[in-house]
Amino acid sequence: MARQKRSTQVSQPVSMTGFGVGAAKLNGVSIEVELKAANSRFLDLQFRLPRVYGSFEADLRSEIAARVERGRVDVTVSRVDTRVLPVGVRFNREAFRAISKVYTEVGRELGAAPHEVRSAVFANVLSRPEVMELQQTQVDYEKERAAVIKACRAALNALGRMRQREGAELGRDLARRVKRLMQLRVVIGRIVARRPEAVRDRLMGAVKRLAAEVPLDEQRLHMEVALLVDRYDVTEELVRLDSHLKHFESLLATASTGKKLDFMVQELLREFNTIGSKAQEPGVQAQVVEAKSEIEKIREQVQNLE
Repeated sequence: MARQKRSTQVSQPVSMTGFGVGAAKLNGVSIEVELKAANSRFLDLQFRLPRVYGSFEADLRSEIAARVERGRVDVTVSRVDTRVLPVGVRFNREAFRAISKVYTEVGRELGAAPHEVRSAVFANVLSRPEVMELQQTQVDYEKERAAVIKACRAALNALGRMRQREGAELGRDLARRVKRLMQLRVVIGRIVARRPEAVRDRLMGAVKRLAAEVPLDEQRLHMEVALLVDRYDVTEELVRLDSHLKHFESLLATASTGKKLDFMVQELLREFNTIGSKAQEPGVQAQVVEAKSEIEKIREQVQNLE
């Protein structure tokens, strides 16, 4: 059975959750494949198949792995045979005679009348499977393999449509939250743009008040103040934050991007945490708190993407 290649046409995130059913019929046999997908870090396939379809699992696994990158997928295959198959009966004379002979000998030993022995033979010997052998028509289950694969592909198509719809919804929500993070970054940039001079003036004023009591080296003073101002500078973090947000936004236009987005969430959180710890400014702190709240919501949504 040819394996279908993963489509490269999808240009949006895909949800890991979804449901799909596919069906097929073959000579009076109805086959149904049901797929239930849920979140998982890796591809985890769980099968429930009729015993006669046990050898089909490898083909089904290959079909699903070609279309689903990660997530837990419960695969249930059901088979209903509505045909009335002819049944033959074979009378095993040798077995009948051998068992009847034993009944006759036992009857003599017990002093049973001949008609009693015959009744016992009819009642017990003819019902034995060794005497009356049912011969049912043999079913070639291998011929049903193609129908099972057909039903699986139909289920995968239905599952894919649902996962794409949910992925599109998640993508739109994530895009809105990323826009909000961009707005918060702009506000932080405006606040810290005024900050170096204000910090320098505040520090110089405090030091000069102390200098009235303790002589200080003017050149050393300016050097130390410059070092302190640089320590609280968040320019590099803001530049990296810009890059991360743009990259995150571009990833939202691609499929199979959940792992990459999960990594970017960690990077965004790291930059905002650093800004919050370096920029000791109430206005900045308020923006950082809101940003971290948005990032936590983004993290939860990203967990649902393939």
